[in-house]
Amino acid sequence: MDQVILVKNNSSERIPNPVIQAKTQAIKLKKWLQDQNCVVPLVHYLFVNSNNKTKITFSSHNPYSKLNICNSEGLFDKIGEIESHEMEKISQKELKKITRLLLANHVPEDPDILAYFEISLEDIQTGVQCPKSDCEFFGMEYRYGTWCCPKCGTRSKDAHIPAIQDYFLLIKPSITNSELRNFLHIDSIKVANKILISMNLPYTGKNKGRVYYKPK
Repeated sequence: MDQVILVKNNSSERIPNPVIQAKTQAIKLKKWLQDQNCVVPLVHYLFVNSNNKTKITFSSHNPYSKLNICNSEGLFDKIGEIESHEMEKISQKELKKITRLLLANHVPEDPDILAYFEISLEDIQTGVQCPKSDCEFFGMEYRYGTWCCPKCGTRSKDAHIPAIQDYFLLIKPSITNSELRNFLHIDSIKVANKILISMNLPYTGKNKGRVYYKPK
């Protein structure tokens, strides 16, 4: 059987088989290389468990066993094991061609984090968080160019930076002056404008129509 069972907190559930997922990606890569008129090399696939608290066990009739699975600390040994096998070699010219195609067609992943974890915008804690590790209070106040924590008294010049980074990650990759004020809980248009300019963010538009974007 290809079933994978996750056991956690005395409960179990069936989850997608990560080895089959890796195998599917290998098949798709081969197909893509064929479509690009490339010589298709031998493609190995491997599931690497990066969670050191997760234990993987195999049923006696598991078709994959340890062949296509390893823990993160065994990755280099697994790579060496693969390299030790006799492999079909391709020319440097073809290898460079594949490299150029992969780089040219690479699209960085930009997932919708809220949708993925089924979180609504109302669940997001807004405001600037205190950087002090034993406080981390949300709701620092901006006073004369400095963020002040009303709970512990911590002061910071740049506590807004992680908040804006979180906005780009969780909400959307662009922000306006109005959206910044709402998210950071500040009233002044001038202060919000000063903060946005200080971060050297790329932007489009002028005056009230200006939109700032997440750095590449």
